[in-house]
Amino acid sequence: MNSDWRNQPATKQQKEKLRFFGCTWDHVSSQAEFFAHLREITNSQCDAVALARLMPVKAVEKYDDFIPEQLLDVANARARLDILGASEAAAQALHAV
Repeated sequence: MNSDWRNQPATKQQKEKLRFFGCTWDHVSSQAEFFAHLREITNSQCDAVALARLMPVKAVEKYDDFIPEQLLDVANARARLDILGASEAAAQALHAV
């Protein structure tokens, strides 16, 4: 394998696998940039509630339309966002190569 493979664009097969798992790569132009992104995830101290505020669809359960948006942010942060798990997965991906 070429020593600077991380600087090569993702292959069609890699993009298809990413798409299958619901991933997009529009903001990442090379594998080096992707690995830099993974390192950033592992080193970040993200606030789950702040991240939940960015969710475009907050009401997902039956009566969520009746709950204030600020409370939905907290509920979504606790029930749907696994910040620690994402950081651990990113670290595992970095160590797998």
